[in-house]
Amino acid sequence: MKALKDHHLMLISVHNSEKYTMRTTLALDDELIAKAEALTGLSEKAALVREALRALIQRETAKRMALLVGSQPDLTDTPRRAPQLA
Repeated sequence: MKALKDHHLMLISVHNSEKYTMRTTLALDDELIAKAEALTGLSEKAALVREALRALIQRETAKRMALLVGSQPDLTDTPRRAPQLA
């Protein structure tokens, strides 16, 4: 593990829709922060962490949805359009 001097120590506030705040201290890798800043254009570290959490949630949700595909092979297809009337 890298020495602590190679990491940022950061106190962040995380806000959710109910306006609760959670504060925590994180040790962040300088190289990861620099890459994330370059890719996103975000320079505020708290914003980077929030965006990273959103991306993680989105990715893991997509994985779970993908696992559901084909889980009911006997299910009949549901028509997507109303039948054409003559």
